[in-house]
Amino acid sequence: MEFSVTSPASIFPRVEHQWVYTPKDKSDSGYHEISDGNWRLTANISGGVLNLSGQTGYGWCNIYLDGSGYLDLPTNVVDATGNNYKLNASIFAETFKGNKNIRGIRLPSTCTSVAVRAFYKSSNVEVLELTPNSLTSIGERAFSELTKLKEVEFVQTNLTGGLRYIFTDCNSLADLKLNIPNVKDITACFYSLPLKCDISDWNITSVTGLYDYVGLGSETIDEQKAWGTLHLNSVKTLGIASIPRTVSAIDFDKAPLTSVSPYWAQWDNSKQLNLNTLIFRGRAPSRNVLDNLLIATPAVDGNKKVTIYCSTGQVGWEALVSDNYTTKERAAAEILKASLVGKERLLGVYETQNGSRKAWLVHRPSPYDKDPLVIMLR
Repeated sequence: MEFSVTSPASIFPRVEHQWVYTPKDKSDSGYHEISDGNWRLTANISGGVLNLSGQTGYGWCNIYLDGSGYLDLPTNVVDATGNNYKLNASIFAETFKGNKNIRGIRLPSTCTSVAVRAFYKSSNVEVLELTPNSLTSIGERAFSELTKLKEVEFVQTNLTGGLRYIFTDCNSLADLKLNIPNVKDITACFYSLPLKCDISDWNITSVTGLYDYVGLGSETIDEQKAWGTLHLNSVKTLGIASIPRTVSAIDFDKAPLTSVSPYWAQWDNSKQLNLNTLIFRGRAPSRNVLDNLLIATPAVDGNKKVTIYCSTGQVGWEALVSDNYTTKERAAAEILKASLVGKERLLGVYETQNGSRKAWLVHRPSPYDKDPLVIMLR
């Protein structure tokens, strides 16, 4: 990842800075300093390892002392005599809260945790890089309200459990690479994410709940980029307002989807989704679930905006098919049939419980279909 969306060489140059450890008076043994000549931070030492924290006889002190620009934390620090120390670069609660001097952040592999509100409202941060797979925990609102943050690379396969509000109100994000396959909940992590943000690389396949407000942006549909396919392999509950409005396809695989909230989308046309494809490889969800997924999809006579791909080898889909076409639907169906590939075939129209005909149903064989029983007679 480059460190600037425009000119990384001039704005955030990749220059190695040697960080130096300066012990303070022994009577104040918890309060030491590390510096690269620009940044000055406090640290303590335990078992030969430096930790980003400071302690005085009066309690915890501010870790940040001085510095501005691009904060590139090291994995190792030396002292004046050349001794080498590993730096535990985990960030404590509110360490850089409200800091207006940081323009970019790179957290090293020795940073395993970022506590609550660690960089909260550090309003001039533009770029954030987290060393892949180093983190095991991130506290609530750790990076929220970074209003100038433009670029994030977030590849953390060791994170599990849930994340809450971590990028809330980062309303300048233009590029967010997200690979957190073992995280199960991302409640409100991306509230007010700009809809022009490119998040085409999202891996959140273990998320079981996407709730309202998770991904709701604030900009108009004309300013948005297409986000492609959202993979929700494990989702059980889903809020329509949590789906980025420029997602064109959702692949549920065989997710145990049991509840979809239509909140907001059902009465506000500006929240209508850009969906044109829903993919299911398992059994059919309830009609309530499908109706709420399509709550913002207009019902039109003729061609349908949304196509639902499913397998008749899975329970429940055939019962949802209406194959009594209107004249306009029959003409549109012939065009759709010509575009199908392989063993795909048009089943008919999905009709909601209130009689709205909103989507095509297309059979696509599923890898979870059972092989037909073959009896060999000898």
